Amino acid sequence: MSDYVVRQITDAESRETFDLLVRSLHGNPPSDERWAKVGGSWTADGRTGAFHDGEAIGIASSFATTLTVPGGSAVPMAAVDGVGVRADWTRRGVLTAMMDRQLHDFVRRGHVVAALHASEALIYGRYGYGVATRMATLQIKKPAPLRESVDLPGRVRLLTTDDAIATIPSLYQRIDTHRPGLIARPELWWPIAFDWHLHPDGGNHRVAVHTGPNGDDGFAVFHVVPQNSYLDPERGAALEVHELHAATPEALAGLWRFLLSVDLIEVV
Repeated sequence: MSDYVVRQITDAESRETFDLLVRSLHGNPPSDERWAKVGGSWTADGRTGAFHDGEAIGIASSFATTLTVPGGSAVPMAAVDGVGVRADWTRRGVLTAMMDRQLHDFVRRGHVVAALHASEALIYGRYGYGVATRMATLQIKKPAPLRESVDLPGRVRLLTTDDAIATIPSLYQRIDTHRPGLIARPELWWPIAFDWHLHPDGGNHRVAVHTGPNGDDGFAVFHVVPQNSYLDPERGAALEVHELHAATPEALAGLWRFLLSVDLIEVV
């Protein structure tokens, strides 16, 4: 018999399990002020925890959403958005027990697909997950201007944090949820996965919006990372693009022209 239990968490355990997840991913748990803003998105529903003597030692989190498939239909999906086991409880079957319970819960809820971003790809094949898509990281060294002779009928503006929080959810829904592979972002997703990044303790990201002839039609989320050091004090910063969505080729080109034109940047 194991010396831990696996069950759905309660709302009273939300803060404890979120802090556990962040620490298991080598991050810093949110302050009380930040938790007051994002905690409402970390509800008990869809979250399986492992507990020893009433103390959380593992968490497997998910939320219900939809996935756009070829042809334009959207199917019910479980988005696995956080899995972690406390470092002193690994290699003792905790993860396997949580994943087993979670997958059975997905079937009970009627999800036809479950998806996650694998932080370590070798882990999740043990539970039936397979590769659905691949990613690539591109580095563009400056100067790398687009051709100025190409006329782009639009403009790009930077949003304040408050404006971004108010504007981007509806813009995302309007421009980019019909492509196959896109995942709908429910209301509870935004405070914890978007708003978080706009604050200093979440990365201090900026948001740029492209406006075309028919209104706002694209956006980019980015932040700047210093690269200079004692040994290389004059090295320019890196601009990291967190996400970029565009409804038209013109919006895509306009956003890239903006990102590649930001001063004091060595690489995008």
